[in-house]
Amino acid sequence: MIGSALSGLVAVLAGLLAGCSAPPAPEPLPMASMMAATAQGDSSRQCGAMSCRSNGVPYINDKGAIVIFPGEQFVIAFEIQDDKIVSAVPKPTGGHLPNAIEVSFKEIDSGMMLSLQSHLPMDLKYDAAMKAPDNRLVYTSSCPVRASLGSYESWPHPIKFLELSNFRIQDGGPCQ
Repeated sequence: MIGSALSGLVAVLAGLLAGCSAPPAPEPLPMASMMAATAQGDSSRQCGAMSCRSNGVPYINDKGAIVIFPGEQFVIAFEIQDDKIVSAVPKPTGGHLPNAIEVSFKEIDSGMMLSLQSHLPMDLKYDAAMKAPDNRLVYTSSCPVRASLGSYESWPHPIKFLELSNFRIQDGGPCQ
């Protein structure tokens, strides 16, 4: 058995040396192309009321979190039923903003800052995860956003992007 396998291997090597070669393996799609294909497949779910990003990364990832990159700002509009948030959809800034928060994420001298301006009649809490420079996705604390007020979160280091999720109505509470 080993002898026949070895002779088969010798025949393949001889064919390669004689100018015959196996067809090249297909090149994998770059991550941005795969994300763009996903975004184009269901852009209403992943991009909300906005056009998807030019780099193909959707605004809503496959876990349902809203993704914001440094330098971006947009509105997150909420559908509220029975004092519960049932959906959160990113939208372009501007216009009348009931049941929404404006979000802005930017680099500042001392690190990174997320600004949230509430247009909600109640306090809002959310979960946040950050993509650290070493590519780990790390949970980070967040403070409640008070009704009709602003909130600021800051970090003393670079962040590639933030994922915001689990938006909920919450009366005050600690930053956690």
